[in-house]
Amino acid sequence: RNGDPRSVGIDGKGRVWFTLRIRDAGKQPGWCGGAGANKYGKYFPMKQSGKQVANYDPRTQKFENVDTCFSVDHNELSHDNFIYYGSNGAVGWVDMNTWDKTHDAEKSTGWCPAVIDTNGDGKITEGWTEPDQPVDPAKDHRVNFGCYSIAVNEKDGSIWCSGIGSDQKRLTRIEKGSNPPQTCRAEIFEPPPGQKLELVGTGGVQADTNGIVYDAWRVSGHFTAFDRSKCKSTKDPQANGQSCPEGWTIYRNTNEPTYSNSPYKSSEAYLLHMDRADTLGFGKDAPVYANTNTDSLELFQPSTRQFITLRVPYPLSYFARSGTPRVDDPNTGWKGKGFWSSYATYASWHIEGGKGSLPKVLKFQMRPNPLAK
Repeated sequence: RNGDPRSVGIDGKGRVWFTLRIRDAGKQPGWCGGAGANKYGKYFPMKQSGKQVANYDPRTQKFENVDTCFSVDHNELSHDNFIYYGSNGAVGWVDMNTWDKTHDAEKSTGWCPAVIDTNGDGKITEGWTEPDQPVDPAKDHRVNFGCYSIAVNEKDGSIWCSGIGSDQKRLTRIEKGSNPPQTCRAEIFEPPPGQKLELVGTGGVQADTNGIVYDAWRVSGHFTAFDRSKCKSTKDPQANGQSCPEGWTIYRNTNEPTYSNSPYKSSEAYLLHMDRADTLGFGKDAPVYANTNTDSLELFQPSTRQFITLRVPYPLSYFARSGTPRVDDPNTGWKGKGFWSSYATYASWHIEGGKGSLPKVLKFQMRPNPLAK
């Protein structure tokens, strides 16, 4: 089936980028692998792509399709006009500047697998061991990783991924380097073992302006901050993700209900967003995540290390999946900015009002005091 649009991002020109199935998954362009492969297809061939990329320009009311060798879903736009996607053990991207100049999908796209410098020579060399093979100290090692949620650390340009599986507990860092894919390098980080409640089920990931990477854990209900600058070493010769236990700070909101006779919560964190512009008044770089099953968003205030619930009491059944901060007028204080979200349930007839009820867009604004005008 074609179509199935999803996962929207808006670029600096006001165009809407989204995922779209424009062809069969197995009908890959020739440059994705095999005899006609380009440098990316030769380095790490892509056999199928379940979804591709499209954009819509409201000014011209025209759609454009961008065929990709890699599958796409959630995205992150960078300040240098790349849009990144996580896909099947790799990170892919569309260079929007190149697309605008050429409208050539092959020239505008690329991807990196996750290969760790396990032999410690400071570079990645082809002929690495594969995920189902033991680590060889003389070679580098490729790892599989989940990338349902993706973030760009604007401080150093690195790309960060977290998965969606209930057993996943890995953050993956990809560095493109100056000449990808040959200069692509990966690091993986997992929380130190021995926690009172094991951290499992990574979820939404985001990086703040200081390079701290936050993750909202879907299964165990933790919330973590990972600061790579605290690492004594990032060398990982065993590819086990335990090179930097000192980088982790682990939180857990204990004010939420749990299932009977269980430490696990009835809520589930979804995608994570960074309020870099302080649209909600809790300070710059406040992470906000969608807290499904709770009629609310959850905000973490780094300065106080407190969780703050932003609940929607009416209409009932606000089911958050994502959100985004927006500043319309920086000169009008709280009135000129806000945090936007939506009723994102698949079953909109469960929204208060019943049959015929439609999803709704929400704008959260925070007054500095209750009587502020």
